[in-house]
Amino acid sequence: MESRKEQTHRRIVEAAAELFELQSYQAVNVNQICERAKVNKATLYQHYGSKEALAVATIEHHFERQKAEYYEAAMAAAPNPIDRLSGIYQRVYQQHLARSDRGESCIGCPFVNILSEMAVDSPAIRDAVNSVFERLKPYYSLIARDAKVIGYANRELDGDVVSSALISIMNGALVSAKSENRPETILESLETAKLILRG
Repeated sequence: MESRKEQTHRRIVEAAAELFELQSYQAVNVNQICERAKVNKATLYQHYGSKEALAVATIEHHFERQKAEYYEAAMAAAPNPIDRLSGIYQRVYQQHLARSDRGESCIGCPFVNILSEMAVDSPAIRDAVNSVFERLKPYYSLIARDAKVIGYANRELDGDVVSSALISIMNGALVSAKSENRPETILESLETAKLILRG
């Protein structure tokens, strides 16, 4: 069971994550976060020393959620690496489709969104996002390795190169989904990801 301090900590980071995702880091001020989290400024700064530190915490929050809901779930659901790759894309697509069905806009990737906005101004945010991408690479490297094992890949694949390419394809798909406000671009990009795996 969470302590009161842990509950407050989580409420603040969830409020900030939601606001940054719906608007942007620069567009959201601390007062809005406090209002949504139902805390005062002193409490927020007691838990997170600055807005930037809170943003870094939201990046970790998104990572833990996506790791469980998309990556771990897809890896556990199927032994076949191509099905695992498809499972990741399907899960990301379904999240965006649900928003679209509610009449809401596609929000893209929280990591790419804040990185494109703050990479120059905040090395801490840039490093946090790049850390997320590094921690996602092993999932794609495993998929690439197993694609070779089952004969799907035409040649030996460099796991690091392929995982970086697959992350870029997913990020591009999410940027397109946001810019076009069309979740289907996520699934359309899956075919490109499969071509990368084939080598």
